[in-house]
Amino acid sequence: MQYISFDYVCWVWVAYCVVRLLGGGEVRWWIGIGAGIGLGMMAKYTMAFLAVGVVVGVLLTDVRRHWKSKWLWTGAGVALVILLPNLIWQTRRNFVSLEFLRFLHERDVGTGVTDWFLAEQLELTLMAFPLAAAGLWFCLFSDEGKRYRMVGWMYAMPLALFLVMRGRDYYLAPAYPMLYAAGAAWVEKWMIRQREASKEAKKQGSQGVSEAGPDANADTRTRWIRSAIWAVLAVDVVVAGAVALPLAPVNSAWWKFAAKVDVVFPEEIGWPEFVETVAQVRDQLPASERGGLGVLAGNYGELGALNLYGEKYALPRAISGVNSSWERGYGLPAPETLIVVGFQRDFLEKHFASCELAARTWNRYGVANEETVEDPDIFVCQGLRGGWEAFWKEVRGFA
Repeated sequence: MQYISFDYVCWVWVAYCVVRLLGGGEVRWWIGIGAGIGLGMMAKYTMAFLAVGVVVGVLLTDVRRHWKSKWLWTGAGVALVILLPNLIWQTRRNFVSLEFLRFLHERDVGTGVTDWFLAEQLELTLMAFPLAAAGLWFCLFSDEGKRYRMVGWMYAMPLALFLVMRGRDYYLAPAYPMLYAAGAAWVEKWMIRQREASKEAKKQGSQGVSEAGPDANADTRTRWIRSAIWAVLAVDVVVAGAVALPLAPVNSAWWKFAAKVDVVFPEEIGWPEFVETVAQVRDQLPASERGGLGVLAGNYGELGALNLYGEKYALPRAISGVNSSWERGYGLPAPETLIVVGFQRDFLEKHFASCELAARTWNRYGVANEETVEDPDIFVCQGLRGGWEAFWKEVRGFA
């Protein structure tokens, strides 16, 4: 249930609506296309790259006849209406998301995670890459797939844009289902033709026709191809699941290998213990200091864990300066005593008269991650210097 999950669903929904439209469906499918783009933009702005692909697909194919259709413009209007609350929010905040996206992009380019965009498409598709390539060829180059040229452009344009603008590899992940579908349909039709040709060859043979004809063994070959496709897709599922899903016991050899491939795995460990430790720090405070207590988190992982598990311990809602959490503020009245996680001591001592180390984060598996290695210290701070308004500007950040 990550935000990118909703982005993926919307991307696939737009592709579905386009295929229905191109397959001879009602022009009203433009409303579905617009709704998908609008909802997708509310989840993640990379949906704009698909929108460009849709526009280019309309302009460069015979779908441009829809340019004068009221349904196309109705769909565009639906997308705009759905996105309007977001645009209003951005306008009132000087389009803060541009600053956020610029930070993320500079970080990603600087750390080199965008250097292998094309090669990492193979990692995304694994052994299903030939099926995706077949789908792209079918849509863009085959006579049989001429009707679906627009689908090909809906992949090609985002691919080119992400490559030029140095996007993350997974940004293009939701574009592959439509290529898999196109490739699967093309391969299926080819196998049907091969089987029919094989039957005709066998029929001619039974009638004593000796002329060279279609391969009589084509049906056997197509069965092998079908079996091979199922086999490689099954292998894909197993391989992807082995490194992308938390299936293996923590600290097992399998888990350690998966953690090297999917570096997020270690960061998913220890959150209940983390919140329990913060609650223990709270319980050790004098009763007089608990009334004006606040919990300040340095990153969104800490913030999410505290607010997810914190209710069990009656912890106050955590606050943070990261991303949109900064917009929610620090509450009124402002906290007098703070339990602080995810910050360095020197920063805190600059802003508070008193800042004591109270505990360190840990997890029952002994897994080294950001919380146990980079920011393990939990502080209790009092006596904020300069007031909350100035301090809140200092803690603002993106991640």
